[in-house]
Amino acid sequence: VNVAGNYNTAIGHQALETFEASSDGDGNNTAVGINALQAATTSINNTAVGAFASDVITTGSSNTSVGSSALGTATTSTNNVAVGYRALSEMRANGDGNVAIGKDAIMGNILDEDVNYLVGIGNACLVGELTAATSGTIAIGTNALASLTSGERNLAIGYQSLQDLTDGDDNVM
Repeated sequence: VNVAGNYNTAIGHQALETFEASSDGDGNNTAVGINALQAATTSINNTAVGAFASDVITTGSSNTSVGSSALGTATTSTNNVAVGYRALSEMRANGDGNVAIGKDAIMGNILDEDVNYLVGIGNACLVGELTAATSGTIAIGTNALASLTSGERNLAIGYQSLQDLTDGDDNVM
């Protein structure tokens, strides 16, 4: 383990392996599990619990990931919460302020850096290829908004609610 900075905790093979504080006082990271926060370099205030949780975050800060592969592909994202196996695991671009709770919640490919403030609670909700035009959308329930690719400010509550909607703004169900 190569850990610099202050108040970091690393438990597990290669947890916080590459962390290097950019200034005195950087840190406050907690990594528990194999490869948890492995690529973190100057990240601060992150908590990653689970195998491969937040394993490719480099400079993203103030993220919480709990579950195997949770928040697994984001690099510079901030203020995200991912709880559950593979929750927010395909955020290839860097969204901020997203909340994903449940197995595969918000697991859709997020390819645009401006996908922000999504809330997905339930297994496999918001699993479409998401663009910036989905910001501010809330899906609660298994498979809710599962096909959405474009459309802001949608609210889907309930099992399979709006699961076939691919595009549209301001829908409520």
